[in-house]
Amino acid sequence: MINNASESGQSTLRHILYSFAAVIVVSIALIAGITLFTSRSQDRIAAEESIHLTKSVVAAITRRLADQTLDYAYWEQAVDNLVTTLDLDWADNNVGIYMHETFGITSSFVLDGANRPLYGMIEGKRHVLDPLDMFPVGLKKLLDRARAASLTTVPFPVTGFVKSGETVHIASVSLLAHTEKPIVTDMVLIFTRALDPAALVKMALNYQLEGLRMAATAETMLPAAMPLTSAAGGTLGFLTWHPKTPGQDMLKWLIPFVVAVFAVFAGIAFVFFRKTQLITSTLGSNLTEIQATQDALKVAKEVAEQANKSKSEFLANMSHELRTPLNSVIGFSSAMEEETFGPLGDDHYREYVGAVQDSGMHLLNLVNDILDISKIEAGEMEFEDKDVNVHDIFQASAKIVANRAVRGEITMDMEISENSPQLRGDSLRLKQILLNLLTNAIKFTPPKGQIRVSASVDASNAMEWQIIDTGVGIPAKDLRRIMLPFEQVRNTVALTHEGTGLGLYLTKSLAEAHGGTLEIESVVGKGTTVKVNFPPERTVAPV
Repeated sequence: MINNASESGQSTLRHILYSFAAVIVVSIALIAGITLFTSRSQDRIAAEESIHLTKSVVAAITRRLADQTLDYAYWEQAVDNLVTTLDLDWADNNVGIYMHETFGITSSFVLDGANRPLYGMIEGKRHVLDPLDMFPVGLKKLLDRARAASLTTVPFPVTGFVKSGETVHIASVSLLAHTEKPIVTDMVLIFTRALDPAALVKMALNYQLEGLRMAATAETMLPAAMPLTSAAGGTLGFLTWHPKTPGQDMLKWLIPFVVAVFAVFAGIAFVFFRKTQLITSTLGSNLTEIQATQDALKVAKEVAEQANKSKSEFLANMSHELRTPLNSVIGFSSAMEEETFGPLGDDHYREYVGAVQDSGMHLLNLVNDILDISKIEAGEMEFEDKDVNVHDIFQASAKIVANRAVRGEITMDMEISENSPQLRGDSLRLKQILLNLLTNAIKFTPPKGQIRVSASVDASNAMEWQIIDTGVGIPAKDLRRIMLPFEQVRNTVALTHEGTGLGLYLTKSLAEAHGGTLEIESVVGKGTTVKVNFPPERTVAPV
């Protein structure tokens, strides 16, 4: 009887053991399959988002180039010195050399009504090369479009990709026009920006596009690619790079974990099997132990499933937050590409162009601000300390926001002398500080308002910048909170202006990176004063 009971117990335990082993094998296979599918899905989503990001970056660069072209094409001094009387020295100092050194413009050209070159500047050196010979693919089509688009008293810049040798350029073309006289001339202004290796390396570093380079054919492309199509319709090349692979990265740490879990289960099974001989004599007590072990395994399985569910929800939320702004870009761009409402020029397309630009720039600014803040907080932000002309920074910043101030019917006064002391710091970051503050002042100042910008040096040789506006003001209780990331004043006026709440926090961080401080004084209904103070050791006597 005892032997029968022992054999029966052993048979039952063997059955339980085999069933347990089968469950482990099936579970591991199922988890492995789900993990592999999730990994590939994450990599695919990351590649799609990387392509969307690259398109947004290129679109933003193109838009900035078009804005710069319009600023110069629709300028009475440009007409006087390039059309009425060709002044090559003025062209060098205000167009060719200036645009190359200040904004990185690769080449500048002025053509007459017959597309004959009157002026040319390439890489900061004057040239007589015909741009139609330099850019045989795409430029002629852009010239035709620019002349066809500018039938009103305001020029309309046309952009597209052109190619010189093996290098693809972003080109912007516009007819020259006089702002004081309702005249559009037949002279053409051309700006190009090369997508050369140096530019691609900078883009790759700024937006984490690993191995970004130009590929001539589809056969030489990396896993992610963006075609560059000329205005004439042909493909000039491909921007290609290695997208991030979060799925593969996840597998690198997940596989050792799975192996460890398998080893633990295997060890449990081995110990369980070795105890079968003892269980035959104490089947009742051991069945209780087996039940307890199964309960523990069930709890562990539930914990693992809950952890996996939390991870999936996190990935879904992050995917939503990153992809939602891009949906506008994709949707409107698709409507324009398919010409749903007719040929380009329809009122709907003009509306969509604005929406695409706003969404793209909003996302780009958000990404840029987050990257800058991350670098600053990680101590990885690189600053190029040199003597900076504060007067030039004020003038350049005022020029960038001038159109926005005019549209808002806002008067902007710059109180700074050409002989003002220089400031030692990073020119780009100092300009970013001033632009962020000017943009905020314009955004929250009603029509007929005023903005006054000044720079002064006190007795201790410390320089102070002041941006004073007559805007809506900020409640005293919110002054400290708005200096935190992602914080905004939630009043009726602020809700009408889109923003991320990163601008002031980033500006304050950049000021502190220069050893300075940022202070805000504000009265609701009267306006706001922002003071940026730099330490005395950063003030440099004028040259």
